[in-house]
Amino acid sequence: GDGVNDAPALSQAQVGIAVHGATDAAKNAADIVLTTPGLGAIYSAVVESRKIFQRLRAYVLYRLAATIQIVFVLAVLIFVDNTFLKSIYVILLALFNDISMTPIASDNARPSLKPDVPTLSSLLIMSFWLGGILSAQTLLFYYTASSDYIGIPSDKWDGDDDCSTDDACGQDYKQCCLWLQISVAVEFLVLSCRTKGFVLTAQPASMPLLVAVFGANIICSIMALWKNDLTAPDPVSWADVGRIWLYNIIWFIVTDLLKLLALWGLDDLESGSLEDVAPAEEPEEGSIIPTHSITVDISPAERNSAAAHLIRTSNIRASANPSGRNSQMRGSAAFDLRESSMSQRGSVRPSLSTTLRPSNPANIAQILAAQNGSAAFGPGHLAAATALTETTDI
Repeated sequence: GDGVNDAPALSQAQVGIAVHGATDAAKNAADIVLTTPGLGAIYSAVVESRKIFQRLRAYVLYRLAATIQIVFVLAVLIFVDNTFLKSIYVILLALFNDISMTPIASDNARPSLKPDVPTLSSLLIMSFWLGGILSAQTLLFYYTASSDYIGIPSDKWDGDDDCSTDDACGQDYKQCCLWLQISVAVEFLVLSCRTKGFVLTAQPASMPLLVAVFGANIICSIMALWKNDLTAPDPVSWADVGRIWLYNIIWFIVTDLLKLLALWGLDDLESGSLEDVAPAEEPEEGSIIPTHSITVDISPAERNSAAAHLIRTSNIRASANPSGRNSQMRGSAAFDLRESSMSQRGSVRPSLSTTLRPSNPANIAQILAAQNGSAAFGPGHLAAATALTETTDI
């Protein structure tokens, strides 16, 4: 709306939009105020809002899934295996995860083709699904790291069973490897959460997000390789760091495929993007919107078929009263009708503007016959009128 009389409707609407040049009353009552002529800004607002929704959804899925993984893995290590993960590793996991997630606010999100309807149940199902996959990935690594499946040397992974001190008895190497595996796997997860399609064919992530994810993983790998008392009292070898990276990359692809399976079950797979649909171009300010018009050369014997073609191709607007008593249809068209003959060519410009009460093919055929100089309509006029009523939204 743009006037004072539109202010009540703008205030009560779910989304009230004041167009360019609207009065102050309309602007104060509206939720959105357009600062440029035309309605193209509404399309841009819808696209951007759906991008924001996709970014928020990615963050929520990632945060819940990562929390589920850490809590479940720590619970199994403590209550089942009677072991623990150093507190410094838990702090580093939370720190790097929060820092690397910051660029998600400007990620290259794809706006959905249809309006998004967020539901708590679907978010929880996907979060527990992804968190469960990550937990299974970490526990499988923990219990099979020294086997041929992964290949970490057993003397380093299991440590010295004959140690009599109260320290970790060779557990430093195992805990550092476990921390590195969890950190790399969680960082990769955000790349899967950001899209509803396959990660390798989806729109690429923004450069800041890629730098944050791979930068965090590289820093964690260096902290595991470099001997220090805080994170790597027993540093991990280059070969084992490579094994951990390869293990996580393989599981990253598997996790994304299982994500697609869950989205298919929830009927939430990506069905297209709003960016793939080009918006209709708006006419320039002050321009004249053209109406449908045709020019035909006909002989008197072809008037019926030409008139029928005219009716089908003209811009005819119809309206009807549901009561049936005052039903009416208004049609308007402007056209050139040129009659061909052997001796002369004439040009006439008849106009069709009428109100029919009630709207039925017979009345329309009568008007069509009158426009063509006939006192009574024939089968051709009636066929054209019937086609008109069938193809017009009345």
